[in-house]
Amino acid sequence: MLPWNQSRDACQEIGGQLMLLDTVPKIEFMTGYIGHIYPDANFWHIGASDADNEGHWRWLNGAAVSDIRVTTTDQLELDQLDCSALNRKNTAIQMVRCETTRRRICEWPNLI
Repeated sequence: MLPWNQSRDACQEIGGQLMLLDTVPKIEFMTGYIGHIYPDANFWHIGASDADNEGHWRWLNGAAVSDIRVTTTDQLELDQLDCSALNRKNTAIQMVRCETTRRRICEWPNLI
């Protein structure tokens, strides 16, 4: 388990990237899939962040994130939630602190 930046780097080191869960079917599939393998792990690093431009969420490929769950209304806390995770329990993409260690989901988009 690693923080978000190190998770991103770990995926890149093996030729991949943090997964882009940019459609509802992808979110639902991965939620079910990882739930069977790791039933006790609820949060997984994925490839979206607003660290470069606060409030403007982007996938690692530069595309805008269309739906991310806001977990607080406190602006100071929002400023610290710059990374993303799949919340398996709620089947949602959620803002999280980059420093928190979690499992990660890597993908290899250029294999097909």
